[in-house]
Amino acid sequence: MTNKNKVISIIVICYTLIFINYVFVFKGEYNSETIFKIVFLVCAASITILSIYLLFIKKENNQIPKPSLNKEAPVVIPDKKKVFNSVKKIKSTGIKKVFGRPTSIYQSNKSKIDERKKRQEQAKIIYEEKELQRLIALEEITKKRAQQSKIKRVVKPIRSIKDNGVEPATKKTIACVEKKAVPKKTPALKKTIVKTKIKKRVNFSTLNIKTSTTKYPIIRKPNQNSIIRTFRFERNNRKGFKEEEFYGAIKRHFSKNFEVIDNAMLAIGTGTNPYEPDIAMVSKSDKNIYIDIEIDEPYAGVTRKLTHCYPEDVNRDNYFVDRGWFVIRFSEYQIHHQIKECLFQIAKVVSVIDANYKVGRLSAYKSLIKEPNWDTSKARFWESINYRESYLNHIFKPYKEPENIIDTALTAEEKAEERLVKPQAYIPIANKTKPKATVEKKIEVKPIRRPFVAPVKKVLDSNNSSVAKLIEMAVNKNYVIEMTYTNRSEETSTRKISQLKYTKEFMNKGYAYKDHFAGFCHNRLEDRSFKISRIEYMKILN
Repeated sequence: MTNKNKVISIIVICYTLIFINYVFVFKGEYNSETIFKIVFLVCAASITILSIYLLFIKKENNQIPKPSLNKEAPVVIPDKKKVFNSVKKIKSTGIKKVFGRPTSIYQSNKSKIDERKKRQEQAKIIYEEKELQRLIALEEITKKRAQQSKIKRVVKPIRSIKDNGVEPATKKTIACVEKKAVPKKTPALKKTIVKTKIKKRVNFSTLNIKTSTTKYPIIRKPNQNSIIRTFRFERNNRKGFKEEEFYGAIKRHFSKNFEVIDNAMLAIGTGTNPYEPDIAMVSKSDKNIYIDIEIDEPYAGVTRKLTHCYPEDVNRDNYFVDRGWFVIRFSEYQIHHQIKECLFQIAKVVSVIDANYKVGRLSAYKSLIKEPNWDTSKARFWESINYRESYLNHIFKPYKEPENIIDTALTAEEKAEERLVKPQAYIPIANKTKPKATVEKKIEVKPIRRPFVAPVKKVLDSNNSSVAKLIEMAVNKNYVIEMTYTNRSEETSTRKISQLKYTKEFMNKGYAYKDHFAGFCHNRLEDRSFKISRIEYMKILN
C-alpha cells in the first residue's frame, strides 16, 4: 500500500468517527430522514474497517510464491555467462550506471584496489632491482674466480720407511699439495684506439690526383698499398678560431659518406707530442680514404707566435702521407672568405678516388683563389700590422691552456703498423758494383724549391701602425713626414714636416710630454707646434 492510499484512508477514518460521534453521541437522534445518512454511515464504517485491515492487519508479501506440494518445482540454475557479463559491466561502468544510484562502497573498494596495485608494482620494481644487483654481484664473483688460476694438484709420494728398518707400506700413500698461481696484473692505462684486426692499406690508385706544395690549398697524397695508421680519439691542443665553423660545414656536406672527427690523434712515441689533425675524415665505403684537413694561420692570436711558416709542416705532412693519409691544407683567409670553394676542393679529391661520389651543388664553387704559403719574414710583418685581426674583425683574448695528460706510447698494434711503413721520401736502389753487399742505399729526395718572390716594399703610414709610434720613430731617426692635419679653426690641410722633436710648451696646461711635437713646416716655411691627436693621416717619406 502506497503512502498516498494510507493518507486517504486515515482521512476517511477520521471523518467517519467525527460523524458517528456527532450524530449518535451528541444529538442522539434516529429518524427516517436520516436513512441516507445511515447508508452513508454503513459505507463509511465498511471503508473504515477495510482501511484498518489494510493498515494494521494485512502485510505485503513480495516473496516468490512457493510451489505446490503435488508438483516438484524445477530447479533454476543461473547462467554463468550472464552472471559474468553483469559483473564485468558493474566493474567497467560502475554500480551507479547499472542500478541508477551512487554507491560510496564501490568507490572506496576501487581506491583500495588501486592502492593495492601500486603497492604490487612498487614491490615488483624493488624485487627486479635486487635481482639485478644479485646478478651483477654473481658476475663479478665469477670473473674473480676466472682470474684465479685453477688449483694444481702436484702428486708427491711419501718416503718409504725402509731407511728406518721398517717394511714399506703395502699401498702407496700420496700427498696432494695445492698451489695457487698469482693472478696476472691488469694494465693501468686503457687507450682509446680504433682497433683493426686486419691491417688497412690504400686500396685505390692516386695517380690522377693533382698535388700542390707551394700554394694553398696544399694537397699531399699517399702511394697505393701504403699501410694506414690507426688513430685514437683524444685531443691535447686547443682548437683554432675557424675550426668549429669549418668542422660543421664539412659535417653537413660529407656526413653521408664520411665520418667527420675533430678529436683524432696519431701517437708517435713516448716523450714526443702526438700529431693531431684539425679535422679528420674517414670513409664509410670499402675504399680506405683517410684525410687530414688543416687550417693554417700565420701567427697565434694571443701568444703572437709565428706558425705554419714554410717549410715548418713538411715533416709532419710526410708522416701522414707515409702512413696512408691524405693531407689538405687551407689558409685561414680562404676558409673565412671562400668556405664553399674549400669544400669543393675536398669533394674534387674524393670524386677522383671514388667514381660513385657526386659533387652535387658544390660544383658551382670552383673559383678558389690560390694563396702562396708564407715564410717567417712575411708572417712577422703580418703580426706587426695585426693582419688576422683585420680580416677576421676579431680581438683575441687571453685564455688558460687546459692541462691534459695523454699517454703517447705506441701500442703493440701501432708498433706492428710502424714496421710496415715505407717512407716515400727514400727510394731503395740496388748497388750493381758490389753484388755481395746486401745493404741498399737510401737517397733522400730534395724538396722542391720555392720560386723567388721579390720583397714587398714596406709603407710606414697610419694604416699599418699608430700615429704615436710613427712620430716617435721620426723624432728618433730624423725622418720627414707628410700628414693631414686639422688646426683649431677646423681647417684641414696636407703638410710636410721635417726636423721633428717633442716640445714642453703645453705641459703647463696639463698635457703630457709626448702629446705635442714641433718641427719645420714646409708649407708655412717656419717652425710650428702640432698636437698628435689632430692628425688624421700620416706617412714617413724617407
